[in-house]
Amino acid sequence: MDYALKSGSLRGTDNLRWLLLVLPIYFFIVTAWFIRPLSVNNISLAYAAPLTFVTGLLLLNVPRSEVLAMLLRARFELALALLMSLLSILSVINSSEPIRILRILFPSMLPILLVVQLIALRSISPESVERLPRHFLMAGFAFACLPLFLSFISSGIDNYTFGEGYRFMGMFDHEAQLSVMVAVMVPLIIGEIAISERPIIRWMWIVSLIVVFYTSVRVGSKTALFISVGYASVFYIIAHARFQSFLKNVFLVSVVFVLMVFLGIYGLSIATAIDPIFGAKIAAIFNQGVENYATIESRSVLWREAWDQGTRHWLIGTGAGEPILGSSHAHNLILDYFRGIGIFGALAIALLCGCILWRTMRKTFDVIRAETVSPLDIRILACFSAATIYVLCNQLSNSFGPATISALWMIYLPAVLSEPMKPSASGTSWSASHVG
Repeated sequence: MDYALKSGSLRGTDNLRWLLLVLPIYFFIVTAWFIRPLSVNNISLAYAAPLTFVTGLLLLNVPRSEVLAMLLRARFELALALLMSLLSILSVINSSEPIRILRILFPSMLPILLVVQLIALRSISPESVERLPRHFLMAGFAFACLPLFLSFISSGIDNYTFGEGYRFMGMFDHEAQLSVMVAVMVPLIIGEIAISERPIIRWMWIVSLIVVFYTSVRVGSKTALFISVGYASVFYIIAHARFQSFLKNVFLVSVVFVLMVFLGIYGLSIATAIDPIFGAKIAAIFNQGVENYATIESRSVLWREAWDQGTRHWLIGTGAGEPILGSSHAHNLILDYFRGIGIFGALAIALLCGCILWRTMRKTFDVIRAETVSPLDIRILACFSAATIYVLCNQLSNSFGPATISALWMIYLPAVLSEPMKPSASGTSWSASHVG
């Protein structure tokens, strides 16, 4: 049976179902960027938004074989998420505050709830599923980048959206959370730059990329900035190469090389001009070495304590989300899950990260080797690349926290469900429509 995605306008009988399915998703996209305004006693009301995804169960009037086919696409990720959810609940045995298990339970349950909603929506409007990452990107511009620039003209916004004096934190509880959310926007923008046919559209996306990089600098997270810049350069060369001539590609590589040299020489001066404190911290890394940088030294203490706690409670952990030395997490994803939900939780999160990286590498090689590449292929690769940046940033940062987990699953799962499937031996295929 061929599950080629539908195109064209919705049927009249599907309009109400489409509206009931898509509204909870967009409600969650908006609340995902408003963590702090919606917080009550350190628990954001945004975390309750995915409960509205039960409409997917109510409206899942989809052939059973199609549901199974879609679930099989993400079976590995969903199985690991379910395992971590169960381990989080089990860890309550050792938890001092059971409510804290939401720190791991929410990120683990979110993909299970979301995938049901997406399968139901995909059966009515596949294009709506394909566009979700771009709409998540637009929400980022509206609720992260725009407030930064409004803060220049309004002291009220400035006082509300800046944390440690110089670090912009937007609508989040901490700057590190916003840094991860902004970092995942970079590949999505670069993908649009690569496939844009009209020069004016391409330049609009280029300006958007500059705005996002500037926002990232003002957020002040060195890890997220370095990872997004380095990964983005490689990704753009790959994506650009499939839509441009050989000479243009040689010119692009030359420009990227010159830009890297320029940043190596003048990058510190530029960072200092944008924000003197941020520039001074980058200078400290180069002058003192990463191992002697104050942030790394403080995190090393957290890592040693997390390892000690994990080895003492290696089976079920100390309790999901338990604070460590006054911090909500250990600034290391694997160690956080090891100490929180035990050795099996650490193994599960390591396998999940490996699965995301594997999908990204596989899609990258497919794009490189393919004779023809569609815009949809580049957009899917951009989504997988954004998920990879999220994984890399969280190794030293927010540890898959509830405040940022939407940036992973709202971008990654639509790409998994929209990816064109290779023809089977019988000659049928599950293909995705190409949205321009």
